[in-house]
Amino acid sequence: MALSRVGKILRSSGWRIVTRPDVLYNRWLNERELAARAEFVRSAPSKIEIEITNRCNLSCRHCIRSKPGFEAWLGDISLDDFQKLLRQFPRTLTLTLTGFGEMMVHPRFLDIVASARQILPHANILGYTNGLLINQTVDAEDLVRSGIGQVHFSLDAATAETYQTVRCSPKFDQVIAAIRSVLDARRRLHSSRPFVGINFTMMNENFREAPDYVRLGAELGVDYIARPALIMTAWGYADGAKRITKAEMVDVLLQTRRAAEETRAPMALDGYMRDPADYFAHYDDNRKESFRTCFFLWNHIQIDPFGNLKLCCAHPAASIHSWGNLLETPFSEIWNSERLRTARRSLVRGIPPARACVETCLRPDPEFAD
Repeated sequence: MALSRVGKILRSSGWRIVTRPDVLYNRWLNERELAARAEFVRSAPSKIEIEITNRCNLSCRHCIRSKPGFEAWLGDISLDDFQKLLRQFPRTLTLTLTGFGEMMVHPRFLDIVASARQILPHANILGYTNGLLINQTVDAEDLVRSGIGQVHFSLDAATAETYQTVRCSPKFDQVIAAIRSVLDARRRLHSSRPFVGINFTMMNENFREAPDYVRLGAELGVDYIARPALIMTAWGYADGAKRITKAEMVDVLLQTRRAAEETRAPMALDGYMRDPADYFAHYDDNRKESFRTCFFLWNHIQIDPFGNLKLCCAHPAASIHSWGNLLETPFSEIWNSERLRTARRSLVRGIPPARACVETCLRPDPEFAD
């Protein structure tokens, strides 16, 4: 069984959260304002992402870096700027330290985590990693001691051959060893954190390995196995799933579900995993309306290493879109600025709030062969 959202938060921060009724109230209010699609938002985002670096040590085929013509300003956030940003969000419940860079590339990664834990002792602090720098520049025991609550490893493969194809690296075995190392360090130190998860983005070259990905996660003993993700084109991968038919995808997802049930893997079986055939029978119509359920104008905001408030996870670069810079203008002034209020009004009326939204959320994604 997959651990609940509340369970993840408690495992990350312990019971400190119960000493912060203001944080819990803000979360409650934020959920209601999101449901009401409020134009003026009194709550602060309960989820934020501060991309501490957008540099990476890999060049994965499905990353936005692979998109022709993509440009971004690359760099690391300073510890002072990180603290300045974080102090603008005292009621944050979940803090993510990763965008489209590798968080452990940051030369002060462990200091960043320690600072985040000091400023937000109640928060669920997490990050995504390819794992290749664990026990290279970041010791597994130091990672466990750092205070980070969740570490999610991006696998995208169940075999070394497919990992090489998709992630352009021969180091699949090193990643698996890193996962084992963190789990072993956690046991040695008698620590309940970090919660360890794995992720898988489905593409032409890897989608048939989704069932084995689940079996691998169960064998490793990770705490969480993310459902195979269906986001394949907006991140730059040349043709996404265009060589996969919906029938093939349904078959693979049913096999993946059976693998999860047979191994009792900690993976959620809701959404498209509940009934893949029914989901894909209405796929095109549902996806064309998906932008109406966008939550990035109310919660889960994303900030780049230079303080820019970005559009969303599908367009994770300020060179594509930015609502403003939080190192220059306080978040409290940007959050209900005329630009953001206009964007919320547009979304409620069924109008994409930004040009970049058209590229992702007004067309089925992924696009299939049929």
